[in-house]
Amino acid sequence: MAQEIEFGEDLEEGGIVLTEGPFVISKLWDTWVLQCSRRGEKCLGAPFDTIYNLLWSLGYSKGARFFIKEDAIVFCDKLNGMVKDEKIVQDECGVWVWKGEF
Repeated sequence: MAQEIEFGEDLEEGGIVLTEGPFVISKLWDTWVLQCSRRGEKCLGAPFDTIYNLLWSLGYSKGARFFIKEDAIVFCDKLNGMVKDEKIVQDECGVWVWKGEF
């Protein structure tokens, strides 16, 4: 199940270990957002453009922001599963990118 991290939390100072994969969900005001780890950075960031393209391909056109937590969980789990299947990989800069296949 998708890991929930406080928005803006410092991974190093908070001693946070990402257990489900590089993608997590965070509560931001009245929505849930997808965030991801990046090599060499201590804070989570927004996904790269290819991840947004993937979300659109899967039928979700609102970027990485969700109004229903369960929707955010489903997509987060899907992205982490695609990392395990090597369909989402880190590029040379440490950014998670979708290879364009399902």
